[in-house]
Amino acid sequence: MNYGYEGKVILPVPLEVPATAKPGDQAKLSAAVDYLVCAEVCVPGTATVALSVPGRRRVPAPDPIGGPQIAAALASAPKPSGLTARFQATGSKLTLAIVGAPLTGAVARDAYFYPYSETLIDHGKPETVDRGPRGLTLAMTAGSAFAKGSAAATAAGVLAVDGKAYEVTATPGPAPEGAGGLGPPAAAAGAAASLALALGGAFLGGLILNLMPCVFPILSMKAAALAGHAGEAARARAQALAFLGGVLASFLGLAVAWRPRGPPARRWAGGSSCSRRPPWRCSGW
Repeated sequence: MNYGYEGKVILPVPLEVPATAKPGDQAKLSAAVDYLVCAEVCVPGTATVALSVPGRRRVPAPDPIGGPQIAAALASAPKPSGLTARFQATGSKLTLAIVGAPLTGAVARDAYFYPYSETLIDHGKPETVDRGPRGLTLAMTAGSAFAKGSAAATAAGVLAVDGKAYEVTATPGPAPEGAGGLGPPAAAAGAAASLALALGGAFLGGLILNLMPCVFPILSMKAAALAGHAGEAARARAQALAFLGGVLASFLGLAVAWRPRGPPARRWAGGSSCSRRPPWRCSGW
């Protein structure tokens, strides 16, 4: 399992100006960049970049193009958050419980923990979330750091929750109060929202379909036939229910026969697969 970025990525790197620098000197900055670009396959690349920056007496104004982009990257970068975190390892299961003001009442539709250590968890296994009133608890598969009776002293990394990121350092111990117990309602809410969207789309599609020239005359004919039984309420009701039942049965039959499987996961070299949401989490590179 490797972790990757999608689209344009800015990775700010701090630079230290030598104390011997003087105004008018040219600072030569250079870097060797190794990268991996993945779509259907992964292609490695390398580049050497260089830039000369003149020394000045005063701090210059930020670059009009790159300055705001770098400022935004710095603002969104993970920072110490003051969150309280505890972890427990039981067999192959590792739980990480986190509480604090930034997580109080969090929806946690998309929560993921990116550990700094490669051996802390099994990166290829899923992470499940249990919400709490003051935070959340993630259940993961323990990595080799807990193999054969050994135990990690800390669990440090980045917690990403609903588009925000926090630096977290957890110590061994029981879960703090309020870190769980509410279950994963975010998933249920997402499913309910998807169902509501599907029903709304079906209703709109039905309205559009009924206005088609091949359908609208049939509806008018059916309405006229029902109107012909105006004096026979029971017979008109039976025909209306039969018409409704026939429509529902036909479309339910089509739905069962179609059985959509949803969009495929992103495929990568070596037969690996990636998550469908950025930042892409890919296995088998």
